[in-house]
Amino acid sequence: MLPKKSLAESWLKRAKSNLARAKQSKIEDAVWEDYCFDAQQAAEKAIKAILIKRNIKFRFVHDIGELLTTLSNAGVVIPIEVEDAVALTVYAVESRYPGPFEEITEDEYLEAIKIAIEVVSWAQSEIDKTDTDKNLTTFTFKKLSNEDIQLLLSWFKEPHVSEWWPTPDEDEAIIEKFLVRIRSEDTFGFIVSLNDTPIGYIQYYHYDHAVEKAGSWWPSIIPKTSVGSDQFIGDPNYVGKGFGNKFIKEFILYLKNIEPDVTTLIVDPDPTNKRAIRCYEKVGFKMLGEYHAPWGDACLMCFDLHQE
Repeated sequence: MLPKKSLAESWLKRAKSNLARAKQSKIEDAVWEDYCFDAQQAAEKAIKAILIKRNIKFRFVHDIGELLTTLSNAGVVIPIEVEDAVALTVYAVESRYPGPFEEITEDEYLEAIKIAIEVVSWAQSEIDKTDTDKNLTTFTFKKLSNEDIQLLLSWFKEPHVSEWWPTPDEDEAIIEKFLVRIRSEDTFGFIVSLNDTPIGYIQYYHYDHAVEKAGSWWPSIIPKTSVGSDQFIGDPNYVGKGFGNKFIKEFILYLKNIEPDVTTLIVDPDPTNKRAIRCYEKVGFKMLGEYHAPWGDACLMCFDLHQE
């Protein structure tokens, strides 16, 4: 019998084979359904490779949602892009054979390939990990200081940050903005580090409806014992790998210790920032609705710090 890693690598090899077939140019008389089936098989086998590598019991099903849930329940962090693979399950059976459904389009095929590539790439990184690597997820939060400003400047220039964090064009203006926060008595910023490597930024702030500042425009239903929070992963090497929801969970535990009187944590992402919304939902934030903020529409999401 093959060792677990060898067996997992064999499953991953078959996943790559399905992906290679799925990526081939469409030949005459071929239908997109068959190419999408290979994309689904690539994702399914790649996920099963991880389950086998980690010695996690699972049912041999085509349901990618069930397989990902099994991984998640075992403590494996699922990247947001990989969660999209749930949509591929339909290609395993329903559309594999003729039936009463609409034909798959080329756009749907291209999306299936994109997802399959993400899953296989993630599976490869998981298979390559050593047993020691799997446990190296220690987050620390260092109070923002003057020495961190240059690092923040570099992160704000990253496209994945600047898209959702509008900042002044001039570096001097950004520096002044964060120097104010460093000296602030109601806004507290932190550099997030993973195993001593800085990867992101998180801040929380107290609000007051009587003062025009962050949070003052929230609906009156928000408890007065709430604080708001904003965060991002700055280092692009750590984006889309499941670290966002993990460090937010860790920060919530940290916040409970330093702010014992706070009952609720509020975030207000842009409604079009689906990645952030899904991240917050995975942490346990509940959607309260939308409201109009000075910068435009925003979702209002809350986390009860007293929940078990």
